[in-house]
Amino acid sequence: MIKTLLHLRKAFGHSMKGLRETCRNEMAFRIELTAAVILIPTALILSVSPIVRIMLVGQFFWY
Repeated sequence: MIKTLLHLRKAFGHSMKGLRETCRNEMAFRIELTAAVILIPTALILSVSPIVRIMLVGQFFWY
């Protein structure tokens, strides 16, 4: 159990390093991240049907 937790912690650290490097080096990623931070909460606050809300938020996870 402890070995698994240590492995997960190490993997999480590597993922965060990769995310940090991507933010530093990729302009398109920073633009998309900024748009997501602004638009996802907006989509959740708007008074729209659940299907429309799913479509608005789901856009950011579709490539």
